[in-house]
Amino acid sequence: MCSPKGNGLYPVIIYLHGGGWVFGTLDEADQLSNSLSSKIPAVVVSADYRLSPEFEFPCALEDVYTFMG
Repeated sequence: MCSPKGNGLYPVIIYLHGGGWVFGTLDEADQLSNSLSSKIPAVVVSADYRLSPEFEFPCALEDVYTFMG
């Protein structure tokens, strides 16, 4: 989770890293999340999810639903 500096109410962005459910990591999203948080400003939360082919569809989607829940 990345938050802008200062107090206040900020919008929330839920960011899911790209990769078509097959590749990519949560760590790769850090730079973009920090940038979005400071430039918009907004609170950015990122979810990690299981990747194919080790985990078949709809595992990644279920992970995101759980995160949102």
